Amino acid sequence: MDSTTLAIAVKKAREEAEKVARSIVPERGPVGPAGKDGRDGKDGRDGRDGVDGRDGTDGRNGRDGRDGAEGVAQAWHLTQGSPDIELGSDGDFALDGNNSDIWHKEEGEWEFVVHLKSEMPMFQPPRAYSEERIRGLANEPQVRYTAVDTTTTPDDGVIVCTDALTVALHSPGVSTPQTPIRIKRIGDGDVTVTTVDASGYILNVKYQAVDVQWTGSEWISL
Repeated sequence: MDSTTLAIAVKKAREEAEKVARSIVPERGPVGPAGKDGRDGKDGRDGRDGVDGRDGTDGRNGRDGRDGAEGVAQAWHLTQGSPDIELGSDGDFALDGNNSDIWHKEEGEWEFVVHLKSEMPMFQPPRAYSEERIRGLANEPQVRYTAVDTTTTPDDGVIVCTDALTVALHSPGVSTPQTPIRIKRIGDGDVTVTTVDASGYILNVKYQAVDVQWTGSEWISL
């Protein structure tokens, strides 16, 4: 086989082989142009910062409280018997050295507070009466017997007159009603009570009595 015939045979065999190959693998088409990159998505907008709130207003200062009242100076007084009404000032205390009674002065009047008692002096501490006993003492009238002209005192509860005489009522000098006083006649002589209802009162019957009271401005008979 000459070279021409061989070249024709080779070309023909190559063509047949290409046909078989294309029947199995399709012929690749031409390469298309490169695709464009997709556009990036738009960035989301940042949210706006919120507006700052306004500062709250300052509260008003509270008003200053009023100054407290000055304390009342207190003093102790030692007496022999119940204290006289003229003694001391409001807020003071008094100790009756005769019977260990304690008194307190308020609104110009001395008021009984408590009785101190020691069963064994110098060995036992003072012991106060119970509240019931104190109330009992306060309600027990003090009886004063007299056979001469006399003037009432703040401590009088009952004045028993044993002879003819005049009883003058002592004005307490306070504007509050006071405890009534009973004036009783047990003798034969007349007893005159002055300044009762601005006129007076005469006891002229044996055992007769009259109750008088300071109203805060005058004495009256009850």
